[in-house]
Amino acid sequence: MTELNAILHEWETAANVSSSGHPIVTEADAELVGKAAIKVCDPKVGIILDYLSCEQKFNINTLLCPSGETSNCLTSAQITAMEKIYDGPATATGQKLYPGGYPLGSEWGLNLPTSTSQTVSKISGMANWLQYFAFEKNIGTKGLEDEQYTQAYFNQIEKLAPFWDDTNPDLAPFEKDGGKLILWQGESDWSIPTISSIAYYQAVVKQMGGVASTQEFARYYLLPGVGHCGSGAPDTFAGLASVVSWTETGHAPTAIVADEYASSLATGHGGPPPAGSPSASDLTDAIPALGAPAAGKVLRSITLFPYPELPAYKGSGNVDDASSYVGQVSTALEQPVRWLGKFSTTMMWCNSSGTDCKLVNMAK
Repeated sequence: MTELNAILHEWETAANVSSSGHPIVTEADAELVGKAAIKVCDPKVGIILDYLSCEQKFNINTLLCPSGETSNCLTSAQITAMEKIYDGPATATGQKLYPGGYPLGSEWGLNLPTSTSQTVSKISGMANWLQYFAFEKNIGTKGLEDEQYTQAYFNQIEKLAPFWDDTNPDLAPFEKDGGKLILWQGESDWSIPTISSIAYYQAVVKQMGGVASTQEFARYYLLPGVGHCGSGAPDTFAGLASVVSWTETGHAPTAIVADEYASSLATGHGGPPPAGSPSASDLTDAIPALGAPAAGKVLRSITLFPYPELPAYKGSGNVDDASSYVGQVSTALEQPVRWLGKFSTTMMWCNSSGTDCKLVNMAK
């Protein structure tokens, strides 16, 4: 939470402000990139199935405007801005201040303006967090405008991270008590970059002795094309029912079918809506209550697989049918996420007055 609200969101905002105080890229510019990436990586399916692998294949520079052209292409400044948004905050020497940036496929939900004519500020919507919560004292408006993306600045922010963040990767007590856990996130999350939960699960795997031992009690699913908490692609699956069954019967979940219903948000957050989608509606709960019937028409389905596998299209069959997908280990997903922060077993506990704070190692 600390690095997300105090660094990542600010970086995303500042990356898209020109020296004249105007936006560099708009919603339409970002969607141009998203559509181009889909054409390169998963043109038959229409959503990106493995966004990390797609990042290795897709070259945004292919969208650079030829001399004299200005439509359906990007300027060099716009490409640089989008690259910063995808890469995430880093120091001048390339040290990552957050596990990464926003994923390919999240363009339909990014916080971007509709026009470059408006004046914008480098201060993000999370300014209150940075100003009042990130440090022991209020840093004022000046501090917000002059945020420094350096290791020294990062180290200052990290001092209160144990107070705000619960990122303990040591789940041994939970496992010992018989707990079972399903973690999931949309691959096209436009609010909390997907790479953050990937990095956390990798930390859990390392702490708990490897993928096989971790999967004995904790499994992690990525949902292709799905945005923040749902929408944009098949986002409704029997997550709660699966973890209850796992706990009560000992049968661990493997392949799980996810459906996209007509009642899902159809504005394309997380990916382009399928043909024939309704114009608008509510956001469905991605994991419905146990036994609760899903509402609306199923638009498309996909089969989900636990880390390090992702769904891969067989190459034939209806792309809207879950049976057309098989599990495939993603080597891109297995690559270690490296950044300056860490998932710590240490937390800060204070009394009810917010004083007498102490660091406690929760692993003991």
